[in-house]
Amino acid sequence: MILLLISVLMPVKSLNAQQRFDLGGEVASDPVQISAELNDTNARPGDQRVIAVIAEMAETYHINPNQEQIPKEFSFLIPTTVTVKAENTSIEVGAVQYPKPHQVIVNFTGEESQLPAYDNKTIFYVPVVVKGDASAGEYPIKVNVDYQTCNDRACLAPTDKTIDLMLTIKSPEVEAAVAVPVQPNNTSGNTDQSKLSSEITTSSSKTKDASLFDDFDATSFGSVATTQSSSNSVKFDAFGYSFGINTTGFGFALVLLVAMLGGFLLNLTPCVLPVIPIKIMGMSKAAGNRVRCLMLGIWMSVGVVAFWLILGGFISSIASVSAISVLFQYWWFTIGIGIFIAVMAVGMCGVFAIQLPQSVYQISPKQDTATGSIGFGVMTAILSTPCTAPFMGGAAAWALDKNLIVTLTVFGSIGFGMALPYLILSANPKWVEKMPRTGPASELIKQIMGLLMLAASAYFIGVGFASIFSNGTEATNQLYWWAVMGFIALAGLWLIIKTWSITPSHVKRTAWTIVGSLTVIASLMGAVKLTEEGPIKWQYYTPEKFNTALEQGNVIVLDFTADWCLNCKTLENTVLSTDRVVSALGNDNVIPMKVDLTSRSNEEGWAKLKDVGRVTIPLLVIYSPDGQQVFESDWYTADQVVDSIDIAKAKS
Repeated sequence: MILLLISVLMPVKSLNAQQRFDLGGEVASDPVQISAELNDTNARPGDQRVIAVIAEMAETYHINPNQEQIPKEFSFLIPTTVTVKAENTSIEVGAVQYPKPHQVIVNFTGEESQLPAYDNKTIFYVPVVVKGDASAGEYPIKVNVDYQTCNDRACLAPTDKTIDLMLTIKSPEVEAAVAVPVQPNNTSGNTDQSKLSSEITTSSSKTKDASLFDDFDATSFGSVATTQSSSNSVKFDAFGYSFGINTTGFGFALVLLVAMLGGFLLNLTPCVLPVIPIKIMGMSKAAGNRVRCLMLGIWMSVGVVAFWLILGGFISSIASVSAISVLFQYWWFTIGIGIFIAVMAVGMCGVFAIQLPQSVYQISPKQDTATGSIGFGVMTAILSTPCTAPFMGGAAAWALDKNLIVTLTVFGSIGFGMALPYLILSANPKWVEKMPRTGPASELIKQIMGLLMLAASAYFIGVGFASIFSNGTEATNQLYWWAVMGFIALAGLWLIIKTWSITPSHVKRTAWTIVGSLTVIASLMGAVKLTEEGPIKWQYYTPEKFNTALEQGNVIVLDFTADWCLNCKTLENTVLSTDRVVSALGNDNVIPMKVDLTSRSNEEGWAKLKDVGRVTIPLLVIYSPDGQQVFESDWYTADQVVDSIDIAKAKS
C-alpha cells in the first residue's frame, strides 16, 4: 500500500510534465485535454442553461473520479473536482453531475490492481439558471477543473485547468427563434419537469454538438431552482410546523429574531440544561448587590456572544471548518472538556481539597469575577454546540452562504438569544436570591450538581474514547452510558440519603425521596435503552452504499447523527423508535442509513452533510429512488417521517 501511495502521488521521470505525448496522431503537452461549452451562449431572464465540461484522455491515460466516488481504500487518490462560479449573482450554478467511473487496470507496484477512474472521453454537467430579475448584458462564468493525470504505471503531479465562458443575457423583449427544450436523460418523478427545461434558440449561439448534452439529467434544474428561491428566503421547520421568511428588507430582522429564539431554546437542550443551576447558584451569591449581579450577567453574555461570533467567522472563512460542532469532531478536545468538567465537579462536591493553578480558578463557575463570568459564558456556549435548537439550524445554514457581515450578525443573534435568560436573571436578582447560599441545603445542592457534572464528564470522556475507534462505517461502543447514568443514579440516591439527615419534615422527606427514586429508576432504564441495539437495522453511510441503494430503486432515510449529539440520541430513542416509524423503515424498499459523524475521520459523512447544505445535526433527510430529497428536518415528528416515506415510495 505504501508503494502504491508513493507511485500515485510522486511523478516519475518517464512522465515528466514537460514531456510531449502522442494523442492519436496529434502531438500535445498533456494526454488530458479539458474544455467546456454552454449549450447556448445566449439566454433571457428565467432561462436555464447547461455547461458541459469535457475531459478527453489519450489511450492508456486516466484521471481519478470525484471525492465521493473514490473507495475508502483508495482515499489517498487526488480527486477530480469541477468548480463553476458565476461572477454575478444573477446567475445560479447548480451541483456538478459527475459520471460513474470505470474500472481501469494499473500496475503501480508490480502487481495489477483495479482502480475507479475516468478515461477516454468523460463529460461533467453543470446546470445554470438565470434569475428572473437579471439585467441584460454579458456575464462571465469561470470553470475550473482540478485533476491528476495517470497511466497504468505512474502519475503526473496534480494540476488544474481554468476555462472562461461568457453567457449573454438579452432583455425579455428580444424574441427567441424556434425554441427547442432540453431533453432530460431522466424525466421520472416530477410531472412538471417540462417547466424546468431550458429553451435553446436555433441561432448561432447554440453549441455545434448538441449530442454533448444527451446524458444531462434535467431533473437537477429543480435543485437549482430551490437554491435560487432560497437565496433570498429561509425556511424553518420544527415538529411539523414550517414557515418561510423573505430576507429582504424587514424580513432580515425577522430572521434575526428567529435566530435569537433558536439561541434561547438552546438552553433547554440536554447539552446546556445541566449548567443553568450552576450559574443560578453563582448569581445568588451576588443577589444582594443589584449592580454587581447585573454586571456578572453582562460579562457572561459577552462570553457567550463572543464565542458564537468567532465560531461564525471560522466556519464562513475556513474551508476545513464545515460545522458548528467543529470542536467535538476531535477526540482530544472532547476528552479534554470531560476532564475539565470533572475537575470542577470534584471541587463543587467538596470531596477533595485540590489546589489547582490560579488560571484554572479564573474560569471556575465559583469565581464571582468578570473573567470568571466570561469564561463560564464561553464554556456554556462550547457545551451547546453539539446540540441544535429548533429554528437555529436553518438560520445558521442560510447565513453561512452570505457575506461575512450577515453571517456574523446571525451568529451573534444566536449567541444573544442564548445569553438572554442569564441577562434577565441578573437584572432581576430577587428571582435567585431565595436560592440557599449557606447551610446543609446549599451544600446538598452543590453536591448534587457536582455529581451531575461528573455524569457530564463521563459522557464527554466516553464519547472521546469512542471517537478514537470510530470510522463511521459501524456502530460505536456505547458502554460509557453506564458510567454516565451511574453518576446520575448516585445523585438521586445521595439526594434521598442527605434529605433524611438534614430535615425532619415528613413532607420534604417524602417529596425528595420520590424525586430521588425516580431519578435512580430513570437512570438505570436509560442505560439499558441507550446501550441496546435497537429495533432499526441501520446501514452505515458510504457513497457506494448510497448510490447502490438508489440504483436498486430504494427509498433512503438518511439520519445524520453522532455520539456527542444528545439531541440526536433523543430523537433516535423517541421519534425514530416509535412503532409506526420502525414499521415504515422495515419495508423491503426502504433503507435506513446512518451517517455517523462522531469522528472527523468520517470525511465522506461530513462531505455529505455539506452537500445537503447544513452545518448542524441532528438532521434527517429522506430520498426518493430517483435521488430527489422529499424531506429534510432537524426537528421532526413520527407522522412527518412516515408520510414522507410514503411520498418517496410513490415516486418510485
